[in-house]
Amino acid sequence: MTAIKKHSKFILSITVIFTIIVSFLCTGYIKATARPTVKVGNISSCSQGDTISFRVEFSGSNLINGGNIPFSSSYVTLHGFSANVSVIKNSYNIYTVTLNNVRGATTGNYVEIRSGAAIANDGLGSAYSSTTYSNSFNISVNDNVAPSISLIGPNISNVSNGGTVTYIVRYTDASGVTNVNLYKNSIRLNGFTANISISGSGENSKVVERKITLSNIQGSNGNKYISIVAATATDYNGNKTNGVNSSPFKLVNKANYSSNNGNSQNNNTNNGSSQQENQNTEDNKENEENEENKDKPADWIPNPKTGKY
Repeated sequence: MTAIKKHSKFILSITVIFTIIVSFLCTGYIKATARPTVKVGNISSCSQGDTISFRVEFSGSNLINGGNIPFSSSYVTLHGFSANVSVIKNSYNIYTVTLNNVRGATTGNYVEIRSGAAIANDGLGSAYSSTTYSNSFNISVNDNVAPSISLIGPNISNVSNGGTVTYIVRYTDASGVTNVNLYKNSIRLNGFTANISISGSGENSKVVERKITLSNIQGSNGNKYISIVAATATDYNGNKTNGVNSSPFKLVNKANYSSNNGNSQNNNTNNGSSQQENQNTEDNKENEENEENKDKPADWIPNPKTGKY
């Protein structure tokens, strides 16, 4: 007991020194590992198919000098909705996140910025930003307008039997066209027959196109057109397209044209034959007159009253 009292001042001094050293080290450690903060800008409510943007800002000690910000679209998690995500860097610590073609629930939608989007470091240690959430926003569903449909073409105004004509079918919708169901039996040929083929792809866009090719066209002369039945495409809210008729093209039957040309040529041949016959008759008449007058005097003049000499 006496020994403890004898060295108590020494023990106290060692304890104070140790406490100071630990406090200093802890203070340095806390500074080195202070997490960067993440601030997510306000996200406004929108409609289905809209494009919206918001800002993400990072801050904190030892973030600019020694730290780094690996933030990209992979750190953005969507809750309650879907969208195409892109991230643009505005400055070292400020970014713009764009959500394109937003689709989802009416309420309760929000965005999560995952942990580690920013990292602070002072050379003694690193600290990662924590997970941060945006405000909740709504996506309105009030679209009752059907996608529009138009037929562009035909690519030529006149076509002969056996020829080919093409049209472009264009669907447009403010929110986006989806579920394009354009098939051969969706197309009606009015006044003619043809082989039908459809090409093109793509959906989930505000403008979608398909190409219709009509080959080996057959039919009588005259204007012809095609019709597309209703409901060959819908939008995200289930609104369906109406039916539509195309502009006409003129079908020219070559067989009739050749026949008319043949008749014209025959008429020309007949006219030529008649003219030749008339010329031959006149020549014969002249020969007969010459034969009759060959024995008459050179100064003979016919008597117009009697016809005698």
